[in-house]
Amino acid sequence: PPRLLSRQVLCEILQPRAEEIFSHVYEEIEKNGFERQLSSGIVIVGGGALMDGTIEIAEHVLELTARCGSPRGIGGLSGEIASPEFATAAGLLLYGYKRQSGSGIVYNDSELAESKVGRLRKAVKKLFK
Repeated sequence: PPRLLSRQVLCEILQPRAEEIFSHVYEEIEKNGFERQLSSGIVIVGGGALMDGTIEIAEHVLELTARCGSPRGIGGLSGEIASPEFATAAGLLLYGYKRQSGSGIVYNDSELAESKVGRLRKAVKKLFK
């Protein structure tokens, strides 16, 4: 049977993990020289962005403003799909579409790999292997 946990116990488990993840992100931001380029803050996506306290933990650990991001500018999405949980998938679909159709600014693989964004993406990707 499913095990029931109080909200407090769940927070005691999840908060240190969120702080740890954002600490690793902060290290990668510093390592790749992005501190000054993120003055407008960061956008948190994924299901974890919806959990109470995630944005506040990100702001505290990263010392940046943070907000929860949702897919925008993609027609035909129902309200359920237009949530932070699906932002990465929607962004990848939009990227693939723009790349295939030749519309919009899309980097080729070698340009992206050589860019600062590419290096940061690679570093963050390593955190989740």
